[in-house]
Amino acid sequence: MVPDYHVVIYAGDGKTIEARSSRTGIIQGTLDTEDAVWAVRILEDSGVYNYSDGNISEVNATAEMYGESLGTFKLTYYCACEICCNVETGITATGTPVVEGRTIAVDPNVIPYGTEVIINGHVFTAEDCGGGVNGNHIDIYVSDHQRALDLGVGQTEVYLTK
Repeated sequence: MVPDYHVVIYAGDGKTIEARSSRTGIIQGTLDTEDAVWAVRILEDSGVYNYSDGNISEVNATAEMYGESLGTFKLTYYCACEICCNVETGITATGTPVVEGRTIAVDPNVIPYGTEVIINGHVFTAEDCGGGVNGNHIDIYVSDHQRALDLGVGQTEVYLTK
């Protein structure tokens, strides 16, 4: 018999989270190893999640890292609050957690997801998108709503990393 779930995540203590079907949705289940196809990537469960990867104004790109210029982009800032994102999940469009100093929201038709870019000397990764992020517009994630507002709007040249 073929199991009726599509994705199962082991949550520990013999419990699973299963995305079974559009009819049943996401449910909690019990680990069943009989028909299991085992994970190809095991994530370390340290219990600590780092939502900050450095100061966004810290220069962490070396001269050798600069690739092609993508042109001038409008820069805005956002946090993971309901005001900025309509929902407060802290999860990007690509499924990764937002991380200050790493996460930017882009128009994936202009900068594909996963692309690393250099903005004002700092390396960021295109992991998210937003309703107002179109064309040459990048929204940089910061962990505090007031700080996102205080940083305002700017323009700068953006480079691909080599």
